[in-house]
Amino acid sequence: SWGWFINLLRRHVCRDREGVTLISDWHMALLGVMSRIWDNATVQPRGYHRYCLRHICSNFNERFGNTVAKDLVWRAGSARQVQKFNKITDDIYMLEMNAKRWFRRMNPIHWTLCHDVCRRWCILTTNHIEGFNCVLKGTHAVFPLQH
Repeated sequence: SWGWFINLLRRHVCRDREGVTLISDWHMALLGVMSRIWDNATVQPRGYHRYCLRHICSNFNERFGNTVAKDLVWRAGSARQVQKFNKITDDIYMLEMNAKRWFRRMNPIHWTLCHDVCRRWCILTTNHIEGFNCVLKGTHAVFPLQH
C-alpha cells in the first residue's frame, strides 16, 4: 500500500516538480518504497526522503532508554555544523556504547541538518502534519464514513 500511495503522490501532487522532499518516520516498509520509487536518481522527477528527527529520538529512546542521550540525539540531528555534530555524537557514544552501531544503520543525510544539503528546508519533524492529522481525526466523529 505504501508503493501505491507514493506513486499516486508523485503522479498527482508532485507531478513534474523536481526535488520535492518527504519527511517521515523510519518505518521499514516505507523505507524500501521510498528508496525504490521516491529517493531514486533514475526515477524522474527526482524526490528526496528525510527522517523526522522527533521519530529518530523516540526510536533511540525506545532502544536505549536513556533520556539524556536521547536529548543529545536531538542536538546532533539539529546541529548546523558537522564539527558540532561530531562532538555531540562522541558524547552519545560515551553514554551508550552500542549507539554507534545503531546510527550506522542510517545515512546522516537522512536525519541530520548539517549533512542535509538543503533538501529539508530546515524542517526537522513532521509536527505540522501531526497537527493536521489531529484536526482530521476530529472530523471523523462529526462526519462518519458511509459504507
